[in-house]
Amino acid sequence: MLGWTLVFLAHDFFYYADHRLSHRTGILWALHSVHHSSKEFNFTTANRGGFLDGIFGTVSMYLMAVMGIDMLQFAMIITVTNLYGIFNHTKLVKNMGFLEYVLATPSNHNVHHAKNTKYLDKNYGQVLIIWNILFNSFKREDEEAPVYGLTKDIETHNPIYVEISGFKWLFDQMKTASNLKDKFKYLIMPPGWSHTGEHQTTESLTLIHGNPTLQEV
Repeated sequence: MLGWTLVFLAHDFFYYADHRLSHRTGILWALHSVHHSSKEFNFTTANRGGFLDGIFGTVSMYLMAVMGIDMLQFAMIITVTNLYGIFNHTKLVKNMGFLEYVLATPSNHNVHHAKNTKYLDKNYGQVLIIWNILFNSFKREDEEAPVYGLTKDIETHNPIYVEISGFKWLFDQMKTASNLKDKFKYLIMPPGWSHTGEHQTTESLTLIHGNPTLQEV
């Protein structure tokens, strides 16, 4: 039983780390942003994702193989946790009491999908919310209703354009830089970083806008 618990905790922590990187690195956000592009929040949103999302964003998962974790255990745990990840994509389940400070509940995941300034880049966990509490990325849903989607929404339902929208956004940013060093930085810096210093990262938006709902950047 201890072995299963340790594998679960390792998997959930690595998921948190990978997910956080996907929000805080330009190239990984280009892949992951498809998942956040929906203006709705329901079970179908859980299965909305880019073709390549997760392929380059799960490097730390390979550490589990290096650690000698049994692949049968890993396969069973990842199946169960992915099913839980579908469950928390809903607005139908409200406050779950003390579990809000233990699990990535639907309410906590509502916050994660919101584009309100106060909710940006919060609650990355898949099953547990404790990693967010430990590493200062936790935010409870309050009286301000989450507004779903990207800070600048994709105004189309064309699935092909939605799939490539993240790359288009990234390449458009890179084209504004005149030297290779700054172009490269757009790949590794957080979304909203600018070589001009006019940043629109989560930190910058929080300082500028405070807590009002962010409509567009």
